[in-house]
Amino acid sequence: MGAREVYGLYFSPNSLDYARSLSERAGASITYVQDDARYAASAMPEQMGSLDAIVTSNGTITWLPDLKDWARSIASLLADGGIFIIHDNDPLLFALSNEGMSIVQDYFNRAETTDETDQSYTSAVD
Repeated sequence: MGAREVYGLYFSPNSLDYARSLSERAGASITYVQDDARYAASAMPEQMGSLDAIVTSNGTITWLPDLKDWARSIASLLADGGIFIIHDNDPLLFALSNEGMSIVQDYFNRAETTDETDQSYTSAVD
């Protein structure tokens, strides 16, 4: 849509590999960075400068254990007059069972969720 430079940040190497393959097929030039969204400001390339727009999507505010560092990163990366867009889901969606409309978890669950495995939640890119 006319952006001079586009950056993508995510923690999963498999997801970034998949994103790279999609952007290559689309002919889009995107710089991808693997890191934790909470520390995006320190993870992004120094030559990048300020961003006119920052978009964050599903899971950010529900999966990050602490939003303070994340919010500081956004504030330091966003140019004066820039726009910040957030798209996320209500936690009620995560409290519902997959089989129907029964609530099976506490809506106000404040426990940090961890999933320790050697495998990615995504399938490898061919």
